[in-house]
Amino acid sequence: MKKTLSLILAALLLVSSFVSCSEKQNDGADETTPAADTADTAASADETAPEEVETDSNVRLWEGKKFDGYAVNILGRQSTTYSIDFDAEEITGEIVNDAVYNRNLKVEDELDITLEYIPHGGDHTQFLQDVNNSVVAADGAYDIISSYAYYGASLAQDNVLYNLHSVPNMTLTNSWYNQSFVEEMTLFDQLYFVVGDLTLTATDRMFITFYNKELAGNWFPGVDLYNLVYEGGWTMDYMNNLISGIYTDENGNGKRDGFDTYGFAFNTGSVPTDGFISALRVRVAQKNEEGIPEITVYNDHANSAYEKMIALVYNNDGTGLNFGQNDMFKRELAVFVMECANIAAYGLRDFEPDYGILPLPKYDENQDGYYTTSQDAYNLVSIPKTCMNFEAVGAALDYLSCLSQEIVYPAYFENNFQKQYMRSEQDSVMFDFIREGLEFNFGIVYSNCVGNPGWFFRDCVTNNKPMASQYKTKEKVYQKSLGKFVEMLEEFKDVQ
Repeated sequence: MKKTLSLILAALLLVSSFVSCSEKQNDGADETTPAADTADTAASADETAPEEVETDSNVRLWEGKKFDGYAVNILGRQSTTYSIDFDAEEITGEIVNDAVYNRNLKVEDELDITLEYIPHGGDHTQFLQDVNNSVVAADGAYDIISSYAYYGASLAQDNVLYNLHSVPNMTLTNSWYNQSFVEEMTLFDQLYFVVGDLTLTATDRMFITFYNKELAGNWFPGVDLYNLVYEGGWTMDYMNNLISGIYTDENGNGKRDGFDTYGFAFNTGSVPTDGFISALRVRVAQKNEEGIPEITVYNDHANSAYEKMIALVYNNDGTGLNFGQNDMFKRELAVFVMECANIAAYGLRDFEPDYGILPLPKYDENQDGYYTTSQDAYNLVSIPKTCMNFEAVGAALDYLSCLSQEIVYPAYFENNFQKQYMRSEQDSVMFDFIREGLEFNFGIVYSNCVGNPGWFFRDCVTNNKPMASQYKTKEKVYQKSLGKFVEMLEEFKDVQ
């Protein structure tokens, strides 16, 4: 991911400037907003660089098509936190809900379909069983499945999902799909899930860094963290050195506890450790020259990344470990915390001090960019093999995704991050800059199917145990499980 900074800033300064879905592919080119000359002018649109021309390359195969009132049945989770990707029953005055409602209404009207959201109130096991039962019975009960990513990925090995590359009226190279996900999860020309602008939950669960600007100014005055990011200097070593010595025994009891001030509050477990897997370029699985994924969670680079994590988490007096990272940040006892993005909406709603956001730090300055991923509670979108009308469903899914890019994501961003909770234009720009690096890995998405190698890095850090010795106990399981899974997917390609 080698990005030209001026192009990024040009795109991001207009946070809600998206290509309209109603414009046809060959209607011409859009001119982007002039970009800032240097990274430190991200907050100012007055200094500009030469204009860039961007051509809309999205394909809209569904334009002008009608489907005679076909009912698209969408099975998803009952929780409103996760149903928001698809479901909004009425106008409520809440900006995201209303954008989803209006998006759905427009898709229904223009394609002549109805969208029926079916909330599933059971547990994950029952959810998967109901999908399997429906496909075995060939009852056509569901057209789209919106499932909890970690658990839902196992539907791929049940041979109940349709290859999205074969769905009519869907173009998976369109910008409203996350291309990292499409490329990583496509194997033997088969793709069973998709993530993109439609799945707000993936953005919600994206790992980012929050920092208290007041505390930062007190502890390291004159350090411009935004410039540091844009210049490529926000690295693990830099952060490790920056927070070193940031500790105050606030209650004077002579011991480190959750009532003291630290440079960094960190909880072991999935959040935020799983985010560092992508941030530090640890590849749980990587495709070889033949395009076949292989386990790569342990190698020299991964081990070095692990050692950087240990240095930051266990060997730095500026880190407050397992004292409740969110609570400490909200009580102004930590300069930095790394969390899922949605903490801004539900955890920092009434937070008074000024705070900012940054990516997770890079491995080193030679790394080609800043990366993040989503904690595995987001939604995966798929189509079962027993869908009754692939043309209508493909059109609906593609158009819903398109309009999500145009009207839902901007509403989500404004409501959750820009309007209410983020305090500066710098942070608005930074948020989309971080989201540009949102990526997915085959070995993490399908971790539940291949022996859970996606947990390996997390477990080593959490337990503070050397990777080399731990990998020896896991290697055969990982290799064998992945090999069987790949063979299974190869067999499925011939029975679609």
